Amino acid sequence: MKLMKLSIKPKKLLLKLPIFIFTIFFLLFETAFPAIAGTATDTYTDVSKINDAASVNYTTESGALKMGFGTGDGADGPITLSANKNINTDPIAPGRTSADGVNYAVSAIGTNTATATTAPAGIAAGDEVLLINLQGDATNSGNAGNYEFLNVQSVSVNTITFSSNVQKIYGATTSNSTLTGQKIAVQRVPNYT
Repeated sequence: MKLMKLSIKPKKLLLKLPIFIFTIFFLLFETAFPAIAGTATDTYTDVSKINDAASVNYTTESGALKMGFGTGDGADGPITLSANKNINTDPIAPGRTSADGVNYAVSAIGTNTATATTAPAGIAAGDEVLLINLQGDATNSGNAGNYEFLNVQSVSVNTITFSSNVQKIYGATTSNSTLTGQKIAVQRVPNYT
């Protein structure tokens, strides 16, 4: 019987060791790093080459490319917290009577609308909202996790009309026409300064 000789070449090990250490470090500590928030701006002489209609993450304004990272517009103004607050249940911003981050279950989605199961008190024209599929059912869960941020154009009874079309699919299949088995919500996004 012939025995195989196992040899580890120190030079190859030294070359691969830093990659291995980096990979382990990244996997262990990736959630410890803060998320990026803010706005980046760059100036271009010819903005006609930039297609900002295809993105919700950047726009052009006076020859500048503005990339937003969810910083909001500050419409809710400054807040001061002196106690624990919950944006889902507490009015925090001055002048609000409903919770700052009210949320409602969605029963239907149209081209640029979402119908809440109850009248969406606390959501008004000009608000930013999050539309999200929180959970699918056992057979239709392919669209669970889909989300987008939209601006509210108007609210009438239970229907929220957005200033742009809904881009993602939240339905049970390949359209938004059937929401059976899906848990879809719309939530107001507070914009503090």
